[in-house]
Amino acid sequence: MKISVILPIYNQELYLDNIFDSLFSQTYDDYEIVAVNDGSTDLSRTILKKYEKDARVTVVDQENAGSLAATATGVSVASGEYVCFVDADDIVGNNYLQNFVNELDHEYDFVAMGFSYRYGNKAVAHPLANDRVYTKYELMELSKNYIVDDHLHLDNKIFIARWNKIYKRQMLLRILDEWKNLRGICYGDDTIFTFLMLQNSQNGKAVMAVNEYQYVQHEQSMTHTPDLTSYADECRNVCIVYQGLLKKYRMPQDQAYLLFYALVSGVLSTSVETCAADAPRFYRELVAMPYFNDALRVVDAYCHSRNANVWMLRHSVPYWVYRTARRFKAWLHQQ
Repeated sequence: MKISVILPIYNQELYLDNIFDSLFSQTYDDYEIVAVNDGSTDLSRTILKKYEKDARVTVVDQENAGSLAATATGVSVASGEYVCFVDADDIVGNNYLQNFVNELDHEYDFVAMGFSYRYGNKAVAHPLANDRVYTKYELMELSKNYIVDDHLHLDNKIFIARWNKIYKRQMLLRILDEWKNLRGICYGDDTIFTFLMLQNSQNGKAVMAVNEYQYVQHEQSMTHTPDLTSYADECRNVCIVYQGLLKKYRMPQDQAYLLFYALVSGVLSTSVETCAADAPRFYRELVAMPYFNDALRVVDAYCHSRNANVWMLRHSVPYWVYRTARRFKAWLHQQ
């Protein structure tokens, strides 16, 4: 059974040698690598030249169109029966593919596995909630509630990422046109991809066990974020697109608001905790944004009004109160 590993690349010169070394070291040997160069302006394309000499590697060049378009290109070029996605700046172990294959005891449309977060030299395991096989009806139900749990942590029944799963290519082809039509989305695309997957899969499997995929958390201060307000506006536009997709599938709009909250609240918290220069302005503009307040009403009901962060944001507490609370919580986590 052939597996296609899709590797979207945009200015990843620092990571390409490591990720190719990892992929070439796989214990499962029936695979191809589809590297999609999404208009890189660094040395990525030069580095790819040495790897495309390998018969297992196909390099596709396209003008810069974003991660969504790059993954869509990879799916259209792939020839494997199953497909998985790898980000060039993450880490995969030698048994990454074999572990997926071991779980394919049936023709599932996808298999999701646990993974690890990588903080510097430390890997923190993130298993999924349980071992479970989902029917089509159960996946449709899951698509109503798959982004965050009622504690507002990212839900881990299957997780929202593309890279912790292996997919039957025929299923991906069913959503490919709709996926490509969403071009321009630059945040939250994994979440929307997962929605389409859940809506179009006949079955699926979740595995608690942690596979050899490490999602690397890069050190980057929020003080380097060029424009937090523009970020919030772009996230809102993404979620409006998502609302249109939910309407088409006759699904509740709540998931779009939950996605918006997940995208912006984390950035707000980090900017406050790291003392970003524009954090006060971002806070004031965010709590005044009508779409954010609509999202807060949905989120507050979703968590049964038990989340302090949501309460502070809904009541627009003074910035110094919010900053003190966030920094105190960050201090507690470090103890």
